[in-house]
Amino acid sequence: MAGIRFLCWISLLVALAFCFLGLSSYAFPHIWFTDNMSFFQRQFLGGAAAGIIFCAVMGTLIQLRNRLFWNCSFVLFLLVGMLAGLTALRTVSVAGSSQPQTGAGVKFVSINIERLNLQDPVLTAFLERENPDILLLQETFWWQQDRWLAEAGLAEIEGTGPYPQTLIRGRLGQTSVFSRFPVLNTEMIEVPATDLADRGSYREIVIVDLETPDGPVQLFAVHPNSPRTPSRWEDRQRYLAMLQDAILKRRQQSSAPIIVMGDWNTSPWSGQFASFLKRTGLTTTFPDGLPQTTRFFYDYRLHWVLGAVVDHIAVSSDLVTGATTLGPDIGSDHLPLIATVHRKP
Repeated sequence: MAGIRFLCWISLLVALAFCFLGLSSYAFPHIWFTDNMSFFQRQFLGGAAAGIIFCAVMGTLIQLRNRLFWNCSFVLFLLVGMLAGLTALRTVSVAGSSQPQTGAGVKFVSINIERLNLQDPVLTAFLERENPDILLLQETFWWQQDRWLAEAGLAEIEGTGPYPQTLIRGRLGQTSVFSRFPVLNTEMIEVPATDLADRGSYREIVIVDLETPDGPVQLFAVHPNSPRTPSRWEDRQRYLAMLQDAILKRRQQSSAPIIVMGDWNTSPWSGQFASFLKRTGLTTTFPDGLPQTTRFFYDYRLHWVLGAVVDHIAVSSDLVTGATTLGPDIGSDHLPLIATVHRKP
């Protein structure tokens, strides 16, 4: 009996800690640590809900008569409700419309391939099945492309196998955009790191103007730094600020719709993500209507427990996503993000 009472108290305290960590990202969105807590909102909410259920059931079964315990359980119940409500509100506030559309639209696929070889049979088989019009790849470092060229005896990657015939590569070699449609213009923006000597922390924004069957679009392929340390969080913040400036500048120069897609290294429940979308007038769409793990840790089978939602597509108000889905495990630590985009009638 004493052991069960001890477990009840431990569960209560852990669940309270989950609630406070989850709520901290909403209360203090401009702090590195608390903003990073937004990556784990699903885990915090699920853990806190499980904790309150365990406490209520076990406390009732053993007839635990401790006023402090039940008062704390009531506070936990209120905090879980607050966390669930704020998470739902944030989810709704950043999401745009996703609805069936007539016509083919433009099919986008975005994948952070990590260290996956570009000619990996699982990857190429997936791309052959999906046959995207526009393919965005992150972490396509030069050594991967050079290795493929050397092994295959090729001069160029574009147009080979499932890869569309036009390739735009970022100057840093981290981002590649393949297109089946004509490219009207390209622009590269280099985002320096906080540590200027750390060239591996530099990032790039690749902007591609495309002529699609639905008309011209402005595509921003993105991949900011992962905010795992305070300095890298500052790097990501600088990236988002420069991306915002580039989008607002482009709005003044062109009326073409805007698409921003890639590995954002930003949670959909982050105040930074919500503020960015509000300032740029963009909205995102979740796969099958719900935020789902796009980046997992250790093993795909644990992706709901050890995973985060970091890959997104955001579009301007003159576009709508007809379908947004996730691809299967292809050997990277990210799942492919697939979206079909239509111009609003």
